Amino acid sequence: MFGWNSEDTRASGADRTEPEIDELTLLARTEQAHQRTVVGPGTLLTGDLDAKGDLIVLGAVDGQIKCEGTVHIGEGGNVHGEVLAMAIEVAGKLDGAVESASMVVLPDGFVSGAVATDSLVIRDGGAFEGDSRRRRPDNVTQLSRSSRRDGA
Repeated sequence: MFGWNSEDTRASGADRTEPEIDELTLLARTEQAHQRTVVGPGTLLTGDLDAKGDLIVLGAVDGQIKCEGTVHIGEGGNVHGEVLAMAIEVAGKLDGAVESASMVVLPDGFVSGAVATDSLVIRDGGAFEGDSRRRRPDNVTQLSRSSRRDGA
């Protein structure tokens, strides 16, 4: 992987040569086009999360999420708090206020709270408890404005 052979035991950045660092930089730039943030299984993230690309939650997030892409809450994933995203897919649990262009509750997914979305789909086996409303031009939060980062 990364152009190293299996016998290469170098692991620290200080031991890498310039071509290897260039390969890692190229890989990072390639990933930026498809930027994903992952909250892995067993991880608890407490606080506000502002994701530029897609967000995959396999662990737990307790706080506000702003995501310019899609929030995927996988099986075993748990989100408690406000979520503002372009799209949301829930296979785990989501408890809180939600605003998105589209939301899909997948089989075994569970959503509770107030949802404002243009499209809400609940697949067989999925569950939703709470209030839902269709977004209108006069009540749509502008994601690009609300997700601005300090200094951006």
